[in-house]
Amino acid sequence: MAVSLRNGNVECEFKTKGGHLDHIRFTDGNDQFSPMHRAPWVDEYHPDYPVILQQLSGDFFCAPFGESDIEPAPPHGWSSNGNWLVLESEENQLVAELDRHIYGAKLTKTITLQSGSPFIYHLHEFSGGNGAIPISYHAMLKCQSQVRLSFSHKAFGYTINEALEPDPTRGRSLLAYPQQFTTIQSVRLANGHHADLSVYPWNEHHEDILHLVSPTQQEWGWTAALCKEEGWVYLAIKPEKVLPLTTLWQSHGGRDYAPFNGSHTHVLGLEEGCAYSHLGHKASTSCNPINQQGYPTALDLNTNGKTQVGYAFAVFHAQPNWQNIQHVEVERHSIRVTGDDGTHRDIAFDSSLLNFSASSNV
Repeated sequence: MAVSLRNGNVECEFKTKGGHLDHIRFTDGNDQFSPMHRAPWVDEYHPDYPVILQQLSGDFFCAPFGESDIEPAPPHGWSSNGNWLVLESEENQLVAELDRHIYGAKLTKTITLQSGSPFIYHLHEFSGGNGAIPISYHAMLKCQSQVRLSFSHKAFGYTINEALEPDPTRGRSLLAYPQQFTTIQSVRLANGHHADLSVYPWNEHHEDILHLVSPTQQEWGWTAALCKEEGWVYLAIKPEKVLPLTTLWQSHGGRDYAPFNGSHTHVLGLEEGCAYSHLGHKASTSCNPINQQGYPTALDLNTNGKTQVGYAFAVFHAQPNWQNIQHVEVERHSIRVTGDDGTHRDIAFDSSLLNFSASSNV
């Protein structure tokens, strides 16, 4: 079952099986944009695939992010594979509850569309639970035309020990694994050269994953992708202390096996989370190279209370002379987006929703 949400700036569908946001379309004046990815096999019947792969589209919430190797669950957890029960549904807001507990926690999802704003607020609340869990949102763009990426300040970036596709009979990865780097504009490749990964696509026929880590003293973080040719900007806003990781999944024809079959191309995951890559629950809650540097890689659950996590993303029209996004300033009721030419746009944005302190009047 799918539940539709809409306002004058954005419309989408929430799929109760898997909890994916699909058929997302943004409207800005006379322009309409639909750059969120939707896998070509989504409308086909593939009962042998996990739900996350059957429904691969738009955005979804992963708990745990990656392999669930402590409590049995499909890849990226029951939050992106299980059934969601709709508790409340209005044109601009939906509340749903996962039909099973995750590590002892009840999980509730709220999707809110703010009047006069293009942002989709994707919010989750764990009630109870035990220990810590790696989590992440999983937004994906279909970049048919080249995009330029910008981010709030990052401490460093890294790749993990093993390439995403290490077996040449199944696929290809181009980055060097492992590595730690200081700027996404110079990332080492497996052949010893360096590449500017702030531009995507930057090569052909590869499947790669890299991660950017935020200094957790920042209140707000942001991720932007500007598509000059198509005239849009994708922007995600997140609370840095809760979601210090940005994962870039570059899926551009680098997997030769089903259902990808070398044809899953131009896909860019911009995934905001708290985890040690996609390596799973054990890797994220054990000692690892990232938490040993003082950066969290799992979300601590409050056994006797609530643990809240959320972010928001939007797509809107880019200013004509923008080549990339230089700065994003978050205020109480708006954000100011400044391009590299110094011009800016102010976009309606309610930061209290991400602090779970806003009223229900949206």
